[in-house]
Amino acid sequence: NDGLLNDLTSAISTWRRCSRNETLAVLVGGAAFNDHPERSDHVGADGSTPNAGEAVRLAENLVGVGVRSPTGN
Repeated sequence: NDGLLNDLTSAISTWRRCSRNETLAVLVGGAAFNDHPERSDHVGADGSTPNAGEAVRLAENLVGVGVRSPTGN
């Protein structure tokens, strides 16, 4: 597991270095992060959440936009 986390740390670092998007936001998830949310900081991510619904809300907060519901509300 530590090897995979190190690979992820390297990948996130590369994404940030190579991205033309200065506000790139990286979210991580899965059992490795649900059980230890502090790992998201360790790998250089902007956050993690335990489920997709919360991931959408976190992503909206990170990029400063709201996503409209299918009904337009």
